[in-house]
Amino acid sequence: MMLEWLGEYEAARRIENAVEKVLSEGKAKMYDLCGTATSDMGRDS
Repeated sequence: MMLEWLGEYEAARRIENAVEKVLSEGKAKMYDLCGTATSDMGRDS
């Protein structure tokens, strides 16, 4: 990850953990991850 290359290990870890959490919930997965979510979902929230 780019942040690790820049020495931002804590920021990289936090982003990775957040992504893992969201994906494990299974609520919002984009089409390329076999889901049905769209970019409009975030806009409408």
